[in-house]
Order: sequence, then C-alpha cells, then structure tokens
Amino acid sequence: MKTLEIKNSKINTSNISTIAPKDGTIVLDLINSEMYIRNLFIRDIENLTNYAVLSSNNSKLYVESSEGDYRASPQWTKSFSSSMNYGNGMSCNITATEIPDVIFIACGYKHSIAIKEDGTLWGTGSNNHNQLGLDHDISKVSSFTQIGYDTDWKFVACGYEHSIAIKEDGTLWGAGTNESGRLGLGGLITETETFTRIGDDNDWKYVSCGHSHSVTIKEDNSVWGTGSDWYGQLGFEWGGDVRVVFVPLNIVPSIICKCGDNHTFTLSEDKKVYGTGSNTSGQIGLGHNNPVENFTEVTDVGTCNYIECGSQYTMIIKEDGTLWGTGSNGSGQLGIDNTTDEIENFTSVVVSSGSNDNWKSVSCGGHHTISTKEDNSVYGTGSSSYGQLGFGNNSYDTFHEGSENNKDILVSCGDDHSFLLLHDKSVWSTGRNIDGQLGQGNYLDVSYFTEISD
Repeated sequence: MKTLEIKNSKINTSNISTIAPKDGTIVLDLINSEMYIRNLFIRDIENLTNYAVLSSNNSKLYVESSEGDYRASPQWTKSFSSSMNYGNGMSCNITATEIPDVIFIACGYKHSIAIKEDGTLWGTGSNNHNQLGLDHDISKVSSFTQIGYDTDWKFVACGYEHSIAIKEDGTLWGAGTNESGRLGLGGLITETETFTRIGDDNDWKYVSCGHSHSVTIKEDNSVWGTGSDWYGQLGFEWGGDVRVVFVPLNIVPSIICKCGDNHTFTLSEDKKVYGTGSNTSGQIGLGHNNPVENFTEVTDVGTCNYIECGSQYTMIIKEDGTLWGTGSNGSGQLGIDNTTDEIENFTSVVVSSGSNDNWKSVSCGGHHTISTKEDNSVYGTGSSSYGQLGFGNNSYDTFHEGSENNKDILVSCGDDHSFLLLHDKSVWSTGRNIDGQLGQGNYLDVSYFTEISD
C-alpha cells in the first residue's frame, strides 16, 4: 500500500504530521525527487513491530526539524538510495517550489559555505570546531546543509577553522573557534556553535579570514582586524593576539582586504597594494624574506585591480589586466614556469597557450591557483595531488586552460579543493574531500570538476 508517490519533482512543505495506518505501509515513495520539510511531526498510535516504509529511488529528503520516532537534527541533510524505515504513516498538503540557485561560495581549509539567491546560508565539510555554524554536535557533513533559518545573508568568508559572514543590514556574524580572538567576540568566548553577532556596528561590507586572524572593511573603506598578530599580519608591530572586537588597523582606506595563513594584503582606494605579516617565502613581494610588521606599500607593482592571498603566497591583477605572483612556489602555484621554492618579487605568470592579459579574478589555495579571464575562461596552476585543479592529478607550473564548458562567474579555492559557479548557475567542485568539503554527498576525492546536484 502507498499513501503518497512523488516522481521527478522538487517539493517544499512547511509541516507534515504522520500517523501509522498499519505495519509495513509505504507512506511516502520518492522517485527521482527532492523533498524539503521544515517540521516533521511523528505520532505513534500503535505499538508497531514492523515499521512503515519511506521508500526512495535516486532521491533526497531534507528535514530541518523533527519530533518523534524519526529523529533528524536541525538543518541536517538526509540523503539515501534505499528504503528508510520508521513506524508511521503520512498525510499532508504539498506545494511544489523551485529550489533557489547558489550565488556565492567561499572555501576554507576543509569547509565550504554558499549563499543562495533567497539569502539562505548553506555549508559542507569539516565542522570540528563548529565553523559551519550548524548548532549540532557533528564533526563533518558531506552535503550542503542549511545553516539556520535567516534569509538575509550577503557575504561570507572562511578561514582555517572559523567563518565570518555579513548580512544585508551590514551586521557581522561569526562561527567556529575564537582561538587568538579571530572571531572578534572577545577573549572569554573560545568557540561558538552558531553564527553569533560580532559587536554592534552595522556598516560592514567586506571580510577575509586567515589561519588565526580576520580582517574586515567598513562602508567608509576603513580597515579593521582581530586575532593573531604574532607574525605582524595585523600590522601592529608588537605581536601577540588581539582578543577583543575588531579594532581599526593602521592602513589607508581600502576597497579589498585579503588574508593568507599569516599575512594580509589590502588594495587602497587609489588601487595601490599594501602588505604585512609573515614573509618567510617572500609573500609580501618586497625583494626579501625578512619579517614585515606593518602595512607596507609594494611600490614596484603600480596600480592593481585585484589581490588574492594563498597560504604563503600572493597574486595580483594589475590595472593592465596582467597577472603576477610572489612567495611560496614549490608546487608551481605562482604559474611562472618554474618551481623555485621562494620568489621575493612579484613576477609575471606564464600561460601555456595564450598570453598574460585580460585577467578578471584569481583565487588561491594552499598550493594551487585558479584564475579567470574576462571571457570567463578558467585557468589553473600548481599542485593537483588531490585533483584540486580539475585536471586529473596533473600538476603544472604554468597556467593551463580548463574545459571549454567551464565558463565561470565565480571561482573559490580552499586548501586542497576548489569550486566553480558557472554562468548557468550550476555548481562544480573538485579536489580533496576527506571531510566532505566538496558537497558531493560522500567523502571521496574528485580529480575533475564535478557538478553538484541540487
């Protein structure tokens, strides 16, 4: 007996209450479908020994909260390919709705967070320090899972084991570990399980997260920071930790800030480049590898359109559209046609088939770099030991073009994984997946960009 059969559909419903008509009843049969349930209420009316069956064939069930025999943690995603048993029947009213598209993705060390066009926040991967903000005791998830119920998220950045996001009203929120004060929640809070408001200000517009520090920009382009300054990454010279709310940094007004593991770059209003922090691999680009403890202008690069920091290296796009890199290069992540360990000056990249021009954006991971041109073509260089370039396990020391189908509108790199958001709003991921950071519903590494089904 079947109570309800759903085929080839995407379903969204608020409340479902269930009863158990008799043992063994198939109360919901999902076939090539997805079902979103906000509240699932289970009611036992008999002492059943053989459970009724929720049957699924190539389908997914998302349950935000539940009560009764079938327990699903809030925001937890249940994916299955065979029967799931519980002792209840089901009756409900169902309305079909379109699942919203992803519009932004940020990658951390081993976690990834996305924003959908309806303003909801979704996360996947490592949650060992609650960096996904899921409010439940789970160390990792392998599918994108909704984070809370808010629908006004605007921007998000991911660090090593923390995440910081901005809402439409300009307020700042953080989740994960607050070690060294990296969340800006003060010195008494060691970790937060949900996204928690940071301070009282409501004029934040940009944020970037490093290993143990975070840097933000306000609407007036003032730059603020918190967390570790042991390497000078906040530019205070004296070192130590900033364990208070975000404090203003000694740097000119800026439009972009980027954090590496232990170094920071900003792009000023007049498009000049400033860097501070760890310089052991030459990642500040000043021609030496001595420590840099305050924001220093990199004068020989001129004016730039974009900056990005990897773990221990830095990439810039100059105003003429050319791409340059400095710092750690042992895996070829700078794309300069060699694997010299340390490069201390910004050096022009080499493109395997093409020219160094018309670059639009660049994203840096631990030892790999992916960049896009104005025509939205995608290029990668560096380590692909986990498949993080999407070229199989082939690593390169020059920029190689990806698939012709990968016409990207956004690229984001984590430590050993990468995401593409394409022009058709499809989401693709590749690379290391030990904690589910690819959002593919499993923990298997992927060597080529693979689409994530809704």
